Amino acid sequence: MYDGALPAQGPPNAVAPARFSLRAGRSADTVRLTAQIEHALATEMGGSAFQRLFFQMRGRFELEGRLGGVPVSDTGRGFFETYRTR
Repeated sequence: MYDGALPAQGPPNAVAPARFSLRAGRSADTVRLTAQIEHALATEMGGSAFQRLFFQMRGRFELEGRLGGVPVSDTGRGFFETYRTR
C-alpha cells in the first residue's frame, strides 16, 4: 500500500509515494516490509496506449515476520523501484 506524496526529481509535477508497505505470506511464513522514502527520481515512460512514471527511490526500511518458523527482522537503508500511471 502506498501512502503520502513526495515530490520527485525529474519531470515536472512527478510525485512519488512518501511511504509504502508490503505484506507477503505463504503457509505459516509471513513478512511485512515498510519503507519511508527520503529521495525519489522519476523517469517518464510511455507507449501508444499508456503513460507512466518509473520511480527509483531510496529510504529507510523495516522488515519483520516469520520464515520457516523463525522470527526475522531487519532495519536499514535501501533502494526501491515502482511505477505509477500519469
